[in-house]
Amino acid sequence: MMSASTAVEKDLGELIASGKLIYDYERGEIIDPETGLVIEEGLISQAREWREYSPEDRFNRSRIGPQITFKVHDGGLTSYIDPRGSTGKKLNKLQTSTRRPRDHRVRKEIDAKMIMNDTIAKMGLPGVVAETVGMLIKEAAKNNLLRKNMIASAVGAMIIEVCKTYGIPIDIKKLRETLSLSERDIHNATKRLAWAGVFNDLKRKLREKSDPRGSAPLTPASYIPKISGSVGLSDDIVVLSKRIIDLMVRYEPTSTSGKNPEGTAAAAVYLASILLENKKPQKSIAEA
Repeated sequence: MMSASTAVEKDLGELIASGKLIYDYERGEIIDPETGLVIEEGLISQAREWREYSPEDRFNRSRIGPQITFKVHDGGLTSYIDPRGSTGKKLNKLQTSTRRPRDHRVRKEIDAKMIMNDTIAKMGLPGVVAETVGMLIKEAAKNNLLRKNMIASAVGAMIIEVCKTYGIPIDIKKLRETLSLSERDIHNATKRLAWAGVFNDLKRKLREKSDPRGSAPLTPASYIPKISGSVGLSDDIVVLSKRIIDLMVRYEPTSTSGKNPEGTAAAAVYLASILLENKKPQKSIAEA
């Protein structure tokens, strides 16, 4: 039987994955983005225990390594060996030979995740999309569903389904152009993966979130993670932006009624970045 604490942890995990709560890795807190209330604090941090000031520091300053992630095939658990010196060269060469995947399914998973990371970075999508798509890619590779000439279309179909599940707006036309795919390619890949049951868990989450009156229109708050992710802003700015939108809707409903929700979200993100002294140019936020 599942204990009460385990059940609570599972519920919190689902709320964080759905975007209803935000986990601040630096402070070890779970925050409600709508009210700013700290639900849990003093949690054991799963993030890195060191700061980085350059891309090289991500490896060179590591003591126990980065947190486990589905963005790479090995979960980010690989140790970095300095190749300098005779011993370092030997160990680095040995590690390279042992890390080379021999299973063709793992090689396809690596190719798919390289495409995924590149596409999500260009689209400016939040990290939760990359983690969820990474899980789907691992499952699809395990079931040998990633054909060599259809990897890009499978990745595109997964990104669209994950964004649809989490209510994250995505420009499908831009996605197709980024992956050099046609609408038919995406459709065929989605149908093939759906038949194989890859999207079953996502469909369950979508049913749990669905509105019985029909699909509700996207609100300005739903665009905030995409805009913030595109310009590299922190979770604190996401939280404050959502509070700004909430206050606008509550006290000045005419300020958002009939307006473009994406433009309203961009204005809230720009204001939050100024208030938290992490200002970004208006042009970069408008183009996000």
